[in-house]
Amino acid sequence: MFGAPILGADFYVNQLVRMVRPQYTKAALDAHYEGRVKVKFSLGTDGMAHDIEIVNSPGYGMDQNIIEAMKQWLWISVPHEDQKFTITIVFKLDH
Repeated sequence: MFGAPILGADFYVNQLVRMVRPQYTKAALDAHYEGRVKVKFSLGTDGMAHDIEIVNSPGYGMDQNIIEAMKQWLWISVPHEDQKFTITIVFKLDH
């Protein structure tokens, strides 16, 4: 189980070349958690997410999984240094 990000049209969607989806924790699975989590971060000229901040924590120990997954994301082209973005990650269980 994992979370799928919703990326806005202005978010260099076609430039995202590696995306690791955040995994559910056992606690989140046991609670049948589903929802949307907003995440703020800076996109560095290295193409990596930095200063990742969970805006509305889902709880269940999920914050760290989200942050660790996003640290592995990679964009191939970043026009400005340390641009700030907010994205939404949707967590939905397969029923």
